[in-house]
Amino acid sequence: MSTIQNQEYKKLILARIGEIALKGLNRNKFEAKLISNLKRRLRKIGEFDITQSQSRIWIEPLQDETDLEEAIIMVVKVFGVVSASIAWRFDGDINDICSISKLYVQSILQKQPVHTFKIETRRSEKRFPLNSPEICTEVGAFLLEEFPSFTVQVKNPDLTLQIEVREHIYIYSGKTMGYRGLPVGTAGKGMLLLSGGIDSPVAGFMMASRGLELEAVYFHSIHIQVTERKRK
Repeated sequence: MSTIQNQEYKKLILARIGEIALKGLNRNKFEAKLISNLKRRLRKIGEFDITQSQSRIWIEPLQDETDLEEAIIMVVKVFGVVSASIAWRFDGDINDICSISKLYVQSILQKQPVHTFKIETRRSEKRFPLNSPEICTEVGAFLLEEFPSFTVQVKNPDLTLQIEVREHIYIYSGKTMGYRGLPVGTAGKGMLLLSGGIDSPVAGFMMASRGLELEAVYFHSIHIQVTERKRK
């Protein structure tokens, strides 16, 4: 947990699902399997609290020293995840959104130059007094005052600041794309024959991406050359 001007925020990973959202009454089974696969993949680097809501999976580290850059690389390699972002979560009003946005932009400037930007907002929490366009206007105007060298650019800006107002408020930018598909284990089990070439692992990847849990068997054909001794 970090603090700025008595305002606390938490860094976590926001993962997005795609095809799973199209499932019907058994959608919860796919989501539960995906969460289970994520927990197993992330177990080696720390403990995480993983929850799901509205086609989003929130992956929160339970230790502050957890490396989220390493964690997000593991997350996007789990079948069923479309993309993921490292987000900052906090609570508050529009003034808190502006102040945290400033801090977030400052952290981005330490990694890359920014000259143009835009704000995109999704407000699922309808009790928040400002709607999405009003939040964009307020935050955009605030950042223009704080960073005089910035200009607004709608198409292909250097930085797109994403704001989501839900039960909490989330700020992030950029996406790390994942493998998509369905969680492994949701389509039964299968046997994969590995022959030593490139075709079999590619086939295994495609099968696993459709939710099939694989058992691999390696087959090697030994060629014995028999040489007939020449008669003296």
